[in-house]
Amino acid sequence: DGNPAIPAIPNADMAASLMALSAILMALLRREKTGRGDRIDISMHDAITGWMPNILGTVFAENRAPTPKYERQWGGAAFYNIYATSDGRHVVLGGQELKFVRALLGELNRMDLVELAERGPGAHQQPLIDFLRSLFAQQPQAHWIDWFASRALPFAPVQDLKEAMEDKHLLARNMILRDSQGHRHLGVPIK
Repeated sequence: DGNPAIPAIPNADMAASLMALSAILMALLRREKTGRGDRIDISMHDAITGWMPNILGTVFAENRAPTPKYERQWGGAAFYNIYATSDGRHVVLGGQELKFVRALLGELNRMDLVELAERGPGAHQQPLIDFLRSLFAQQPQAHWIDWFASRALPFAPVQDLKEAMEDKHLLARNMILRDSQGHRHLGVPIK
């Protein structure tokens, strides 16, 4: 809605902890190779700033603040966007590479819209976004899951957090574990 929002994930905490771990490992490697230790100086602000290269293009290249609704990460790209379905659920497209754009729009007989995606994110993509909004709103999420199942396109259903924690991929990767009392816990992502 154009207003600032609090992210649901403690991004700065997580970025800083991972950066700190990397720094510690580098310091230990340096000690192993040279016999000299190291001093580590890390801040949460620096860490989260270091994770923002994808949204700093307009700041560095054009010396202006981004306009969120027209930027790729915030909905300004039709093929990197979230769409409502007829049952009040959502689906997401996650690849704006032209091979995906052409493949999907070819399937939908709308090659006339490819040119809008070729120009990159921005206000000019609104007719393409509107077309996809209208398309996805015609059927429930389950229909789109089935429709995309046989197509090599970057698509996913949007799940609520409960559904996400029951995802078969997460379970197969041992990211959701049960202890001896049957309580669920997050697994370790490093295998």
